Amino acid sequence: MQTCWRVMLVFAVLAAAPVGRATDFVWNHPAGGAFLAAGNWTPAGGPPGGTDRAILDGAPAGAVTLGADTAVHSLAVAAEGGPVTLDLGGKRLELLNFSRTTPYTEWAWVCRAGASLVVTSSVAGGSIAGLDERLDAIALDNSASLFVDAGASLALCGGGASFKLLHARVAAGGRLRVGGGADLVLGQDKAPRRGHLQAPRLEQLQWRV
Repeated sequence: MQTCWRVMLVFAVLAAAPVGRATDFVWNHPAGGAFLAAGNWTPAGGPPGGTDRAILDGAPAGAVTLGADTAVHSLAVAAEGGPVTLDLGGKRLELLNFSRTTPYTEWAWVCRAGASLVVTSSVAGGSIAGLDERLDAIALDNSASLFVDAGASLALCGGGASFKLLHARVAAGGRLRVGGGADLVLGQDKAPRRGHLQAPRLEQLQWRV
């Protein structure tokens, strides 16, 4: 009976998860500000939700602050004019897109070519994670994946922040840095399934304790 309920729970979660993307919402506030403020996104109708892609663009001068637990279909960083800072503030950002088909630019979390993103957490306990964390031991291969494109840079440096994904791929010329007490976990603990980290050259990856 317990197994039956477990199966029903998994399928209920998967059925509730969005399979397609509805709207691309693009950040429009040059000074930074609240992620959940509707006026900080274009087009009207923001902030992005579980069926939407949030695109951080325009290299805001200040941090984009999460403010509360929230979920989006996917997250992309497109700004080329300078680094974008995302402050989790101890909150959780859940990425509901678990598709791992190519192109990689359609994955759940993408730093586009030339973009730069710094993720921090001014309050301990912030996290970015994929759908798999809500599923039980028989979960399928469902989890968000990260792609850092050529010339892009991603720094995960939030004190006490955790980033739980299934796969991470860094293109030639891209960079991924993890430090400052941040914790990057690839794979599924409950399934278990192994995660993958792919990068053409070792020097593209930087790990600090």
